[in-house]
Formats: sequence, structure tokens, C-alpha cells
Amino acid sequence: IFSWDSKGDVSWYTMEIQEEGSVADLVARQGPRTLDEIAPQVDSVLDGLSLAHSNGIIHRDIKPENILIDRYRRWRLSDFGIANALGDDKASASGTPAFAAPEQLLGEKQGVGADLFAVAGIVIFALTGTLPFGSGDARTVLAQQLAGRVELDRFPPELADWLRRALEPEPDRRFPDAISMRRE
Repeated sequence: IFSWDSKGDVSWYTMEIQEEGSVADLVARQGPRTLDEIAPQVDSVLDGLSLAHSNGIIHRDIKPENILIDRYRRWRLSDFGIANALGDDKASASGTPAFAAPEQLLGEKQGVGADLFAVAGIVIFALTGTLPFGSGDARTVLAQQLAGRVELDRFPPELADWLRRALEPEPDRRFPDAISMRRE
């Protein structure tokens, strides 16, 4: 962010232009990506989340459209519009159903695990071009999540295990933080 300003009740910021669009645009334009291509980018997103989380900010709406790509093809986490910047576990239905964690869809308290869940969903999307729990309304997606219905057999065992842990329906069973998820 280059600058921040406000007038009355309206606030805004100025940021670097992201010339390559979003991860959603990339997959729509060029199809599924390879693990070698996205792994360093996912590391970068997890680094950014670690910094946000250490400052008490939970994003709550991580999705392919909210990860922008700059001219150097670096992924940049954006749109903190519904972020919880107070550091409390916020309870309310939030996020985009296809990438929201079960606790978000249920309107329960949300912490770090909700953001990490979404990152795993984006990894699946970037590698396959498909939504991790299929399309449909929030109830349909939630039912798939709670039943653990996500196709992971197409991935190498180590990656499947990583995704399985990150997509656990119970937040306490997920990675404890972005650094741990990145390390794994």
C-alpha cells in the first residue's frame, strides 16, 4: 500500500497495479497450473497471512479473485474488506462459500484456521481448475465439507495429506498457523 486517505466516512488506499489480474483470471485464461509453478506463490501468500495474523487480522474472504498477480507473476493477497482487524474470533457468516471454512458458513467464531482452509481450497483450484467442494449454494458446499468429500486421490500423497489437514472440518485439527502450514 502506497498511501491511505479518507474524507468523511469514506476511506481508501492506493496500491501497486496488479497487471496480470487474479488467480481466477490466470486459471480461466491458461487452465490449471503445475505445483512447481504455484508452490512458491503459495509460500508467499502464507508469509503474508502470517504477518496479517500476527497483527490480529483474519482475512475471512480468501478466494482466487482476491489473490492478484503483479507484472513479475507474484501472487498478492488483496481485498481485506471483510477482514476482522480487531483480533477477536469474529462470529458471523462470511466469505465466499466455495472457499469459506465450515465455521464461516455456520456463522461461528473464525480464527486463523478459516484463512488456512481457504488457501488449501485455492491450491486445489489452481491445480485442477475446479472448486474444491463443487459448485452450489452454501448449504451444499457445507455438506460436502463436513462429510470430507474432496477429491484428493489425484495428488501426490504428501500434497494430499497437506490438503487433507488444511481442509479438516474442525479448526483445531488444521495447521495451527500459516508458518506451520508453509513449513509442511
